[in-house]
Amino acid sequence: MDCRTATKLFATPEDQELLLKFRLAAPSKEKEYSFLFHHTADMQDNFNKLAVKISQDLWFEIYAKHEYNETPYKYFVEAGLNYPTRELQAKLNISEPLVDAKEYNGEIYLQWDVDKKASTDF
Repeated sequence: MDCRTATKLFATPEDQELLLKFRLAAPSKEKEYSFLFHHTADMQDNFNKLAVKISQDLWFEIYAKHEYNETPYKYFVEAGLNYPTRELQAKLNISEPLVDAKEYNGEIYLQWDVDKKASTDF
């Protein structure tokens, strides 16, 4: 039996990171269990991810990412959920190409299966 854990923690008001990992495996019985939580954040973006595996057929992974900048303006958000037979993802990205340009570029993206996607740029 193989059991592994990892922890990483770093935090200041401007920069943060927390990583928790746990894995328990019995290769002779073809069993593996795992847990992952990862969080990062700074003054302009943050990221969170949670992954749990109970068996080859029973697992999931979910994440969210967010970025924000005031000058030049940028707003980005992305989220996803993966589990057996499904991969879901959504993304919104809006940005100002130049400071005070008063015009914006953007993208909207949606994926509801590995080969099924829709997106548009504006």
